[in-house]
Amino acid sequence: MRRIGIRSFALGLFALLLLLAGAANVWAGESIPEVYSSEDRNEIEIVTSIASYVFATDTGDLKSVFLHFVPYGSKVEEIVPGTDTTLQLVNIDSIGDDVAVLKQDRPILRPITRLDFSFPLLSYTGSRAYEQIAGGFPMALRVAEEPVAFELGNIRTIEPATLVIEFIGEAAGVSVVKRYTIVDDPSYTVGLEIDTTNPGADPVDLRLAVSEYDVSGSRELVYLFDGERSSAALAPGTYGTFGGVGLLSKTATFFLRVDSLDVMPFRELGTDASVAVGVAFSAESGSFTRSFVLYAGRRRLLIMEGAGLGAVDNPGTGARMIGAAVRLLEWLKDVTGNYGWALILFTILTRIVMFPLMRKQFRSTAKMQRMQPKLKKIQDTYKDQPQILQQRMMELYKKEKISPLGCFIPTLLQFPILILLWRAITYSAEAMHLSSGFLWIADLSLRDPYYIFIVLTTAAMILQQRLMSPQASGAGDAAAASKKFGYIFPVMMAVFFASFPAGLWLYYFLSTLFGIGQQLFINWELARADAVAVGGDDVVLDLDVVADEPAEDKDMDERADAASEDRRTSG
Repeated sequence: MRRIGIRSFALGLFALLLLLAGAANVWAGESIPEVYSSEDRNEIEIVTSIASYVFATDTGDLKSVFLHFVPYGSKVEEIVPGTDTTLQLVNIDSIGDDVAVLKQDRPILRPITRLDFSFPLLSYTGSRAYEQIAGGFPMALRVAEEPVAFELGNIRTIEPATLVIEFIGEAAGVSVVKRYTIVDDPSYTVGLEIDTTNPGADPVDLRLAVSEYDVSGSRELVYLFDGERSSAALAPGTYGTFGGVGLLSKTATFFLRVDSLDVMPFRELGTDASVAVGVAFSAESGSFTRSFVLYAGRRRLLIMEGAGLGAVDNPGTGARMIGAAVRLLEWLKDVTGNYGWALILFTILTRIVMFPLMRKQFRSTAKMQRMQPKLKKIQDTYKDQPQILQQRMMELYKKEKISPLGCFIPTLLQFPILILLWRAITYSAEAMHLSSGFLWIADLSLRDPYYIFIVLTTAAMILQQRLMSPQASGAGDAAAASKKFGYIFPVMMAVFFASFPAGLWLYYFLSTLFGIGQQLFINWELARADAVAVGGDDVVLDLDVVADEPAEDKDMDERADAASEDRRTSG
């Protein structure tokens, strides 16, 4: 008979945590954005860890924002209206120069695993198609209704992970510099400054396109006035400050935040059932700089709040609960320096909070196991009298102070925590992608590349099921079927949820281990109480038998025997 002590299990769990600490990966994913240019297409592409930006070198327009980082539940997405980017997996040597290569030297395995090996011939490529847009591509600039002819200026790195690209042009006598600042971080933001130098005495009007809005499309047009969102442009003089304009879809946000006071919105007819929207300002005599922030990325409330655009979104209660979980996860990450350790601390905190309920569940489960002979005797005695059977069972539950539902409520409470953590990991995916890895997993927001945590979690769940399964003989067909399903369920879970984020599997693995430890402790409490009750002091913790069967209740036996005798007599 196999036996295990609480001290041995605690030492083993502590050793596991030390192993995780020693093997934690301290590599950080932040890097300088990569630059690719094509003279044939008059394009220059800036690639960060989460997105790709394509600019026209002759106009300084933003022709493409392609989100190539794909957290669980998301997909690659082009978010510039009028641009269609299709991702393909091809042999890099078999394509011609007319195909816009999105990730020339980033083989498919490297962004997923961040390991230093790859298959060089298999790379992401993308073909793009552009539609004619009446208002121009985003960031198209007109001076006195004249388009500006730009040329590519300086491209420089001003600090780690930050790249600045400039476009220099002139129209209507006004010199203009567009300056984009792109940072390889999780924020999905691009800084934009427009410098104007007007040598004349009279101001000159400028218009900066943001997007063309299809009134029959799925995107929502949103303005910010006095810090509050609006679906329509307000008349001048009816608001104090204008904060920006952009489009929202179900999954993405394309919004230009305005940081200059003398900028106002404009709206004009586009093609067919569309309108062109953007911002307008004047180039006064002399030199001036206007500042903007473009948010072009996934619709994430906390990231948008960090970009000063929290009022643009209008989330429900569920999204705000997710936001609270994300903030807690980020705080734990700041304390520990690693999302893996943040998830470990999150597991410990949730287990501490839930321990009183789990203790009650485990004690109820143990008592239910020990009651099986009594229940079976009642079921055999009153099998033809369902009302009396139900009454006798409830009397037994009441006498033993057991709630049948008490065995399941704590388990059910774990599912909301799992769902909340799953959504929190999804909403933190960009930050996890750019943070240091943990053990062999470079990105905890993606699946475990080797399924190691999935295998470990499945084994831990089967062990836990063995501890909780009824071991007494004669437990009944229902108990045997439940036990069998308890062994099958972990395997089914591993198969159906193998692609879930590795961080969620890490949490569930550690949560299961802590659950086993708590169950062993409670079993020890029950065994100790039984030993004290019979006057013994030698306590042994057994994996196969939770505790010896208690003596049969005399009164209940007498009632059951009398009822059985009455049935035989009447028969």
